[in-house]
Amino acid sequence: MVTSTLFGSGVSYISGIPGVGTITEKVFSGENVGRQADSTYYISGGQPYLQHHVIDNLKLIDFIKSDIDKFYSHLNRTHYTNYEDIYYVLRQVKDSFNFEFENPAVNSLLLRLYETGEFSMERLPIIVEEAVKYIECVVWQMIAWKKYSSDQFAIIPELIEQLNLRNIISLNHDLALDQFLIQNQVSFCDGFELKNHKFPEWSGIPSETEHIRFLKLHGSVDWFEVGLESPYRYNEIFKLPTNIYVERIRDHDESLWGVTNGTPKLLIGTFNKMLGYLSDVFEILYDSFKERLKETNILIVSGYGFADKGINTQLSYWLNNDHAMKMVIIHPYIEDLLGNARGNFHLNIFNGNNKHSKVEIINKKFEEVTMSEIQEVINK
Repeated sequence: MVTSTLFGSGVSYISGIPGVGTITEKVFSGENVGRQADSTYYISGGQPYLQHHVIDNLKLIDFIKSDIDKFYSHLNRTHYTNYEDIYYVLRQVKDSFNFEFENPAVNSLLLRLYETGEFSMERLPIIVEEAVKYIECVVWQMIAWKKYSSDQFAIIPELIEQLNLRNIISLNHDLALDQFLIQNQVSFCDGFELKNHKFPEWSGIPSETEHIRFLKLHGSVDWFEVGLESPYRYNEIFKLPTNIYVERIRDHDESLWGVTNGTPKLLIGTFNKMLGYLSDVFEILYDSFKERLKETNILIVSGYGFADKGINTQLSYWLNNDHAMKMVIIHPYIEDLLGNARGNFHLNIFNGNNKHSKVEIINKKFEEVTMSEIQEVINK
Protein backbone atom coordinates (compact mmCIF):
# COMPACT_ATOMS: atom_id res chain seq x y z
CA MET A 1 0.00 0.00 0.00
CA VAL A 2 1.27 3.49 -0.93
CA THR A 3 0.03 6.69 0.71
CA SER A 4 0.35 10.22 -0.65
CA THR A 5 -0.59 13.58 0.85
CA LEU A 6 -1.85 16.70 -0.92
CA PHE A 7 -1.48 19.98 0.97
CA GLY A 8 -2.97 23.40 0.22
CA SER A 9 -2.45 26.77 1.86
CA GLY A 10 -4.77 25.95 4.77
CA VAL A 11 -2.05 23.93 6.48
CA SER A 12 0.28 26.96 6.52
CA TYR A 13 -1.93 29.43 8.38
CA ILE A 14 -0.86 28.15 11.79
CA SER A 15 2.73 29.05 10.84
CA GLY A 16 1.76 32.70 10.61
CA ILE A 17 2.30 32.80 6.86
CA PRO A 18 -0.06 35.38 5.32
CA GLY A 19 -3.15 33.93 3.66
CA VAL A 20 -4.93 35.01 0.49
CA GLY A 21 -6.93 37.73 2.28
CA THR A 22 -3.89 39.37 3.88
CA ILE A 23 -1.88 39.28 0.66
CA THR A 24 -4.83 40.70 -1.27
CA GLU A 25 -5.08 43.65 1.13
CA LYS A 26 -1.41 44.46 0.55
CA VAL A 27 -1.77 44.14 -3.23
CA PHE A 28 -4.79 46.44 -3.27
CA SER A 29 -3.30 49.08 -0.93
CA GLY A 30 0.32 49.11 -2.13
CA GLU A 31 1.27 50.38 1.33
CA ASN A 32 5.05 50.54 1.80
CA VAL A 33 5.65 48.85 -1.57
CA GLY A 34 8.22 50.47 -3.84
CA ARG A 35 10.06 49.73 -7.06
CA GLN A 36 13.82 49.58 -7.38
CA ALA A 37 15.91 50.25 -10.47
CA ASP A 38 16.41 46.48 -10.82
CA SER A 39 12.71 46.39 -11.96
CA THR A 40 11.66 44.46 -8.83
CA TYR A 41 9.10 45.67 -6.27
CA TYR A 42 10.04 45.54 -2.60
CA ILE A 43 8.02 45.79 0.58
CA SER A 44 9.56 48.64 2.65
CA GLY A 45 11.89 49.48 -0.22
CA GLY A 46 12.08 51.20 -3.55
CA GLN A 47 13.14 54.49 -5.13
CA PRO A 48 10.84 57.54 -4.81
CA TYR A 49 11.38 58.50 -8.46
CA LEU A 50 9.96 55.10 -9.51
CA GLN A 51 6.85 55.31 -7.34
CA HIS A 52 4.73 56.27 -10.36
CA HIS A 53 4.85 52.59 -11.35
CA VAL A 54 3.10 51.61 -8.11
CA ILE A 55 0.48 54.31 -8.66
CA ASP A 56 -0.23 53.08 -12.21
CA ASN A 57 -0.40 49.48 -11.01
CA LEU A 58 -2.96 50.34 -8.33
CA LYS A 59 -5.14 52.25 -10.80
CA LEU A 60 -5.18 49.28 -13.17
CA ILE A 61 -5.78 46.75 -10.38
CA ASP A 62 -8.66 48.84 -9.00
CA PHE A 63 -10.28 49.00 -12.45
CA ILE A 64 -10.01 45.23 -12.94
CA LYS A 65 -11.30 44.53 -9.43
CA SER A 66 -14.38 46.65 -10.17
CA ASP A 67 -14.91 44.72 -13.41
CA ILE A 68 -14.68 41.35 -11.64
CA ASP A 69 -17.06 42.50 -8.92
CA LYS A 70 -19.62 43.56 -11.55
CA PHE A 71 -19.24 40.22 -13.33
CA TYR A 72 -20.18 38.22 -10.24
CA SER A 73 -22.92 40.69 -9.34
CA HIS A 74 -24.54 40.10 -12.74
CA LEU A 75 -24.45 36.36 -12.00
CA ASN A 76 -26.02 36.96 -8.56
CA ARG A 77 -23.02 35.28 -6.98
CA THR A 78 -21.26 36.36 -3.82
CA HIS A 79 -17.53 36.48 -4.53
CA TYR A 80 -14.53 37.91 -2.70
CA THR A 81 -12.22 39.24 -5.41
CA ASN A 82 -8.64 38.39 -4.45
CA TYR A 83 -5.20 38.91 -5.92
CA GLU A 84 -5.36 35.61 -7.82
CA ASP A 85 -8.48 36.78 -9.69
CA ILE A 86 -6.71 40.03 -10.60
CA TYR A 87 -3.59 38.17 -11.68
CA TYR A 88 -5.62 35.87 -13.91
CA VAL A 89 -7.14 38.80 -15.81
CA LEU A 90 -3.81 40.60 -16.07
CA ARG A 91 -2.16 37.48 -17.48
CA GLN A 92 -4.85 37.20 -20.12
CA VAL A 93 -4.16 40.79 -21.17
CA LYS A 94 -0.39 40.33 -21.04
CA ASP A 95 -0.52 37.05 -22.98
CA SER A 96 -2.77 38.67 -25.60
CA PHE A 97 -0.35 41.58 -26.06
CA ASN A 98 2.49 39.06 -26.47
CA PHE A 99 0.44 36.73 -28.73
CA GLU A 100 1.19 33.94 -26.28
CA PHE A 101 -2.41 32.92 -25.47
CA GLU A 102 -4.37 35.66 -27.19
CA ASN A 103 -8.00 36.18 -26.16
CA PRO A 104 -10.07 38.46 -28.47
CA ALA A 105 -12.55 39.06 -25.63
CA VAL A 106 -9.82 41.13 -23.96
CA ASN A 107 -10.42 43.84 -26.57
CA SER A 108 -13.57 45.16 -24.87
CA LEU A 109 -11.63 45.51 -21.60
CA LEU A 110 -8.85 47.38 -23.41
CA LEU A 111 -11.30 49.81 -25.03
CA ARG A 112 -12.85 50.65 -21.66
CA LEU A 113 -9.40 51.16 -20.16
CA TYR A 114 -8.46 53.56 -22.96
CA GLU A 115 -11.71 55.46 -22.43
CA THR A 116 -10.74 56.32 -18.85
CA GLY A 117 -7.94 58.52 -20.14
CA GLU A 118 -5.56 56.93 -17.62
CA PHE A 119 -4.12 54.31 -19.97
CA SER A 120 -2.98 55.04 -23.52
CA MET A 121 -2.46 52.37 -26.18
CA GLU A 122 1.28 53.03 -25.98
CA ARG A 123 1.59 52.83 -22.19
CA LEU A 124 -0.88 50.08 -21.30
CA PRO A 125 1.28 47.07 -22.33
CA ILE A 126 4.06 48.39 -20.09
CA ILE A 127 1.69 49.01 -17.18
CA VAL A 128 0.21 45.52 -17.51
CA GLU A 129 3.73 44.02 -17.47
CA GLU A 130 4.55 46.06 -14.37
CA ALA A 131 1.29 45.15 -12.59
CA VAL A 132 1.90 41.43 -13.16
CA LYS A 133 5.38 41.68 -11.66
CA TYR A 134 4.08 43.88 -8.83
CA ILE A 135 1.67 41.13 -7.72
CA GLU A 136 4.34 38.43 -8.08
CA CYS A 137 6.74 40.43 -5.91
CA VAL A 138 4.19 41.18 -3.17
CA VAL A 139 3.11 37.51 -3.04
CA TRP A 140 6.68 36.25 -2.94
CA GLN A 141 7.94 38.65 -0.27
CA MET A 142 4.93 38.26 2.02
CA ILE A 143 5.30 34.48 1.96
CA ALA A 144 9.10 34.28 2.16
CA TRP A 145 9.32 34.84 5.90
CA LYS A 146 12.66 33.93 7.41
CA LYS A 147 11.28 31.91 10.35
CA TYR A 148 8.44 29.42 10.34
CA SER A 149 6.62 27.28 12.82
CA SER A 150 6.12 23.87 11.24
CA ASP A 151 4.73 21.85 14.15
CA GLN A 152 1.52 21.16 12.20
CA PHE A 153 3.42 18.50 10.25
CA ALA A 154 4.35 16.47 13.33
CA ILE A 155 2.21 13.56 12.15
CA ILE A 156 4.27 13.02 8.98
CA PRO A 157 6.80 10.57 10.53
CA GLU A 158 3.85 8.47 11.73
CA LEU A 159 2.35 8.52 8.24
CA ILE A 160 5.65 7.33 6.84
CA GLU A 161 6.00 4.53 9.37
CA GLN A 162 2.40 3.32 9.60
CA LEU A 163 0.88 4.13 6.19
CA ASN A 164 3.96 4.01 3.94
CA LEU A 165 3.79 7.68 2.96
CA ARG A 166 5.86 7.93 -0.23
CA ASN A 167 4.74 11.16 -1.89
CA ILE A 168 4.12 14.63 -0.47
CA ILE A 169 2.38 16.90 -2.95
CA SER A 170 2.09 20.58 -2.09
CA LEU A 171 0.39 23.56 -3.74
CA ASN A 172 2.16 25.99 -1.40
CA HIS A 173 5.02 28.36 -2.19
CA ASP A 174 6.27 28.65 1.39
CA LEU A 175 9.09 26.77 3.11
CA ALA A 176 7.36 25.56 6.27
CA LEU A 177 7.12 21.94 5.13
CA ASP A 178 10.64 22.01 3.66
CA GLN A 179 11.89 23.18 7.05
CA PHE A 180 10.03 20.44 8.92
CA LEU A 181 11.43 17.67 6.71
CA ILE A 182 14.99 18.98 7.07
CA GLN A 183 14.79 19.51 10.83
CA ASN A 184 13.32 16.05 11.37
CA GLN A 185 15.83 14.37 9.06
CA VAL A 186 13.19 13.07 6.67
CA SER A 187 15.07 12.30 3.46
CA PHE A 188 13.23 13.71 0.47
CA CYS A 189 13.69 14.33 -3.22
CA ASP A 190 12.23 17.59 -4.55
CA GLY A 191 13.99 17.59 -7.92
CA PHE A 192 17.04 19.62 -6.80
CA GLU A 193 20.55 18.46 -6.02
CA LEU A 194 24.01 19.91 -5.51
CA LYS A 195 26.18 19.31 -8.56
CA ASN A 196 28.73 21.74 -9.95
CA HIS A 197 27.62 24.91 -8.19
CA LYS A 198 27.22 26.31 -4.70
CA PHE A 199 23.45 26.04 -4.77
CA PRO A 200 21.13 23.09 -5.58
CA GLU A 201 20.00 22.98 -9.21
CA TRP A 202 16.98 21.39 -10.82
CA SER A 203 17.61 17.85 -12.05
CA GLY A 204 14.05 16.48 -12.23
CA ILE A 205 11.93 14.09 -10.22
CA PRO A 206 13.29 10.52 -10.44
CA SER A 207 10.95 7.67 -11.32
CA GLU A 208 12.70 5.50 -8.74
CA THR A 209 13.98 6.72 -5.38
CA GLU A 210 14.26 5.47 -1.81
CA HIS A 211 13.42 8.94 -0.52
CA ILE A 212 10.07 10.64 -0.04
CA ARG A 213 9.11 12.54 -3.20
CA PHE A 214 8.21 16.14 -2.42
CA LEU A 215 6.43 17.86 -5.33
CA LYS A 216 5.80 21.60 -5.08
CA LEU A 217 3.44 21.88 -8.03
CA HIS A 218 3.13 25.68 -7.89
CA GLY A 219 6.81 26.44 -7.39
CA SER A 220 8.58 27.87 -4.36
CA VAL A 221 9.80 31.20 -3.00
CA ASP A 222 13.39 29.94 -3.25
CA TRP A 223 13.31 28.76 -6.89
CA PHE A 224 14.91 31.16 -9.38
CA GLU A 225 15.95 31.05 -13.02
CA VAL A 226 19.70 31.58 -13.11
CA GLY A 227 22.16 32.14 -15.93
CA LEU A 228 25.32 30.04 -16.18
CA GLU A 229 28.69 31.33 -17.43
CA SER A 230 30.00 28.11 -19.00
CA PRO A 231 28.39 26.62 -20.91
CA TYR A 232 26.38 29.81 -21.38
CA ARG A 233 22.74 29.24 -20.45
CA TYR A 234 20.16 31.63 -19.07
CA ASN A 235 17.23 29.65 -17.66
CA GLU A 236 18.53 26.98 -15.31
CA ILE A 237 16.52 26.69 -12.08
CA PHE A 238 18.30 26.88 -8.72
CA LYS A 239 17.24 26.92 -5.08
CA LEU A 240 18.62 30.11 -3.57
CA PRO A 241 18.59 31.16 0.10
CA THR A 242 15.85 33.64 0.95
CA ASN A 243 18.27 35.88 2.86
CA ILE A 244 20.49 36.89 -0.09
CA TYR A 245 19.99 39.54 -2.77
CA VAL A 246 19.51 37.31 -5.80
CA GLU A 247 20.45 40.06 -8.27
CA ARG A 248 24.01 39.74 -6.89
CA ILE A 249 24.17 35.96 -7.10
CA ARG A 250 27.55 36.19 -8.80
CA ASP A 251 29.02 37.44 -5.49
CA HIS A 252 28.23 34.01 -4.03
CA ASP A 253 29.14 31.84 -7.03
CA GLU A 254 31.17 33.21 -9.94
CA SER A 255 29.95 30.46 -12.26
CA LEU A 256 26.48 32.07 -12.18
CA TRP A 257 26.16 35.36 -14.06
CA GLY A 258 22.80 36.39 -12.62
CA VAL A 259 19.09 35.73 -12.36
CA THR A 260 16.98 36.12 -15.50
CA ASN A 261 14.04 37.47 -13.47
CA GLY A 262 14.15 38.95 -9.99
CA THR A 263 11.11 36.95 -8.86
CA PRO A 264 10.91 33.24 -7.99
CA LYS A 265 9.29 30.52 -10.10
CA LEU A 266 5.71 30.72 -8.84
CA LEU A 267 2.47 29.57 -10.46
CA ILE A 268 -0.23 31.95 -9.22
CA GLY A 269 -3.64 33.04 -10.47
CA THR A 270 -6.79 31.02 -11.11
CA PHE A 271 -7.57 29.36 -14.46
CA ASN A 272 -4.22 30.38 -15.95
CA LYS A 273 -2.70 27.61 -13.82
CA MET A 274 -4.16 25.14 -16.32
CA LEU A 275 -1.92 26.68 -18.99
CA GLY A 276 0.95 26.77 -16.53
CA TYR A 277 0.75 23.00 -16.14
CA LEU A 278 1.58 22.73 -19.85
CA SER A 279 4.91 24.54 -19.81
CA ASP A 280 8.25 24.97 -18.09
CA VAL A 281 9.16 23.11 -14.89
CA PHE A 282 5.47 23.09 -13.93
CA GLU A 283 4.70 20.65 -16.75
CA ILE A 284 7.35 18.25 -15.43
CA LEU A 285 5.93 18.53 -11.91
CA TYR A 286 2.34 18.07 -13.09
CA ASP A 287 3.32 14.97 -15.08
CA SER A 288 5.08 13.60 -12.01
CA PHE A 289 1.95 14.33 -9.96
CA LYS A 290 -0.09 12.18 -12.35
CA GLU A 291 2.49 9.41 -12.17
CA ARG A 292 2.49 9.47 -8.39
CA LEU A 293 -1.29 9.15 -8.31
CA LYS A 294 -0.97 5.97 -10.38
CA GLU A 295 0.87 4.31 -7.50
CA THR A 296 -1.21 5.86 -4.71
CA ASN A 297 -3.75 3.77 -2.80
CA ILE A 298 -4.48 6.21 0.05
CA LEU A 299 -4.61 9.96 -0.57
CA ILE A 300 -4.77 12.35 2.40
CA VAL A 301 -5.87 15.88 1.45
CA SER A 302 -5.71 18.87 3.80
CA GLY A 303 -5.62 22.65 3.50
CA TYR A 304 -6.89 22.46 -0.06
CA GLY A 305 -10.16 24.13 -1.09
CA PHE A 306 -10.63 22.11 -4.32
CA ALA A 307 -10.60 25.27 -6.45
CA ASP A 308 -7.85 24.25 -8.91
CA LYS A 309 -9.43 22.69 -11.99
CA GLY A 310 -6.20 21.00 -13.06
CA ILE A 311 -5.81 19.30 -9.69
CA ASN A 312 -9.51 18.42 -9.31
CA THR A 313 -9.58 16.69 -12.70
CA GLN A 314 -6.73 14.38 -11.72
CA LEU A 315 -8.23 13.64 -8.30
CA SER A 316 -11.57 12.67 -9.84
CA TYR A 317 -9.82 10.45 -12.36
CA TRP A 318 -7.79 8.80 -9.59
CA LEU A 319 -10.87 8.09 -7.46
CA ASN A 320 -12.44 6.05 -10.23
CA ASN A 321 -9.46 3.78 -10.73
CA ASP A 322 -9.32 0.34 -9.11
CA HIS A 323 -6.06 1.00 -7.24
CA ALA A 324 -7.57 4.00 -5.40
CA MET A 325 -8.77 2.84 -1.98
CA LYS A 326 -9.51 5.99 0.07
CA MET A 327 -9.35 9.75 -0.19
CA VAL A 328 -9.27 11.23 3.32
CA ILE A 329 -10.19 14.94 3.37
CA ILE A 330 -9.12 16.70 6.56
CA HIS A 331 -10.90 20.07 6.78
CA PRO A 332 -12.26 22.02 9.76
CA TYR A 333 -14.99 23.97 7.94
CA ILE A 334 -16.97 21.68 5.66
CA GLU A 335 -19.60 24.31 4.79
CA ASP A 336 -16.88 26.67 3.60
CA LEU A 337 -15.33 23.87 1.58
CA LEU A 338 -18.64 23.10 -0.10
CA GLY A 339 -19.25 26.76 -0.80
CA ASN A 340 -15.90 27.48 -2.41
CA ALA A 341 -14.98 24.24 -4.21
CA ARG A 342 -15.30 24.16 -8.01
CA GLY A 343 -17.89 22.17 -9.95
CA ASN A 344 -15.84 19.03 -10.48
CA PHE A 345 -15.65 18.54 -6.71
CA HIS A 346 -19.44 18.67 -6.37
CA LEU A 347 -20.00 16.37 -9.33
CA ASN A 348 -17.43 13.68 -8.60
CA ILE A 349 -16.15 13.92 -5.02
CA PHE A 350 -18.58 15.43 -2.50
CA ASN A 351 -21.69 17.59 -2.93
CA GLY A 352 -22.84 17.83 0.69
CA ASN A 353 -25.61 15.25 0.39
CA ASN A 354 -23.66 12.46 -1.23
CA LYS A 355 -19.98 11.72 -1.45
CA HIS A 356 -17.97 9.28 -3.46
CA SER A 357 -17.86 5.89 -1.76
CA LYS A 358 -14.08 6.12 -1.43
CA VAL A 359 -14.12 9.56 0.22
CA GLU A 360 -13.99 10.06 3.99
CA ILE A 361 -14.14 13.37 5.86
CA ILE A 362 -12.34 14.29 9.09
CA ASN A 363 -13.80 17.55 10.35
CA LYS A 364 -10.60 18.90 11.96
CA LYS A 365 -7.58 21.08 11.30
CA PHE A 366 -4.58 19.13 10.06
CA GLU A 367 -2.51 19.95 13.14
CA GLU A 368 -5.26 18.49 15.36
CA VAL A 369 -5.83 15.16 13.63
CA THR A 370 -4.44 11.94 15.12
CA MET A 371 -3.10 8.82 13.52
CA SER A 372 -5.89 6.73 15.05
CA GLU A 373 -8.54 8.97 13.46
CA ILE A 374 -6.94 8.56 10.05
CA GLN A 375 -6.65 4.81 10.50
CA GLU A 376 -10.28 4.62 11.57
CA VAL A 377 -11.69 6.26 8.42
CA ILE A 378 -9.34 4.29 6.18
CA ASN A 379 -10.63 1.04 7.66
CA LYS A 380 -14.31 1.92 7.14
